[in-house]
Amino acid sequence: MNSEADDFNERRAAEREELGSLDAYRRHAIADLKLKTVVKESHVSPVTAMAFNQVDPECSNLVATIGGNQATVYDGMHMGGNVDIVTHFVNTRTEHSRSVLRDLHSCAWIAADLWTGHEYGDACLAVAGLDEGIHVISVAESRVIRLLQGRMSDDGRREFKDGAVISLAACRAVPRMLASLSRDGALCTWDVPAGICTSLSLSRGSLLAMHPGGDCLVTGGRRGALELWTIPEQLTGEPKRTPSAEPALELGSDGRQLSGGGHSEAIDGLVFLGVQRLASRSVDGVLCVWDWEERSLLTSWRIPSHGPGCGLSATSDGDFLCAGNARGTAFVFDACTGSRLVALASEKVQAPVAACAISDDCCYVMAAAGNGFVLRYEHQPPPWGETESEEEEGAVGNGAQKQPF
Repeated sequence: MNSEADDFNERRAAEREELGSLDAYRRHAIADLKLKTVVKESHVSPVTAMAFNQVDPECSNLVATIGGNQATVYDGMHMGGNVDIVTHFVNTRTEHSRSVLRDLHSCAWIAADLWTGHEYGDACLAVAGLDEGIHVISVAESRVIRLLQGRMSDDGRREFKDGAVISLAACRAVPRMLASLSRDGALCTWDVPAGICTSLSLSRGSLLAMHPGGDCLVTGGRRGALELWTIPEQLTGEPKRTPSAEPALELGSDGRQLSGGGHSEAIDGLVFLGVQRLASRSVDGVLCVWDWEERSLLTSWRIPSHGPGCGLSATSDGDFLCAGNARGTAFVFDACTGSRLVALASEKVQAPVAACAISDDCCYVMAAAGNGFVLRYEHQPPPWGETESEEEEGAVGNGAQKQPF
């Protein structure tokens, strides 16, 4: 962190203190979001996944994007008003991963600080796609430190079918665990430090989310069904077997599904809103918020001009939702009421928002549109000595600035 960033953070802390509460500060930040940075990634293809690091509070400044055969990790909070590339991974063919299909589809942050032995601490990002392998990238070392490959069949051997991984999930409560969902329906859990598959089940879902408590998973299906999976307690600690030992366990599912007039179309967005609620979205733009304890529908609304595969994310406490649409707009909603707080659009890039992410302090919204464009909307605190009214008088409309790396 440099002196410019120090000053930036001090002004932000002073503004938060003046506004009096975290909720008031976040709502103020959302209302003041402006487009400050546009990055063009070199893969020249749609960004299919994006995520802030919400599993490690010390690394919440990191945000990852997935596009083509590349994964990029940015630092957007330690450079003043700029962004910088921290890690860049290109999924090339190697002796350990020989598939000719290299495109990546999904990513998930892992709470590596709770198990890594790195002397400076570490943040780890899991990425996966068509090559059937899950690459665990160390940000500190800027290299792949684990390659999770193959699954356990009933006789204890690793097997492949159509193993392209389409969804990943992890949480801080079970830092060793990573869950994956493949195109053929294989729902797996992995012990990342040990590098082994610990459970294998068959799902009809196409999307995956893990409860922040680490005790269950939810999969979203092609007909609007949301299926619940219980993670056995023995999978949440140290592994008790080797990859060649007994067959992987199976996750518990009694066929339970969330019901109550939710979705009739395929699910294309799924995110937990803290520990009490779950948000799901279908391809027709219907967004539902569920009471997790009661397994019942709380509220629902429709995202304007929604298209299949647009982004969906939330703050880690679940108070605010960010969702993209097919016309290049990223919306921020109050997750409790469904009220729209802001609509963010750019004249520079008019294409579906395929991925989006919102920081926990709501000062940043990242949106990906078109072929490799990443747009960063930001709330900047006023300069020292400038009042809020003076800031508003000098404000200009959303404009794009390309920041040097």
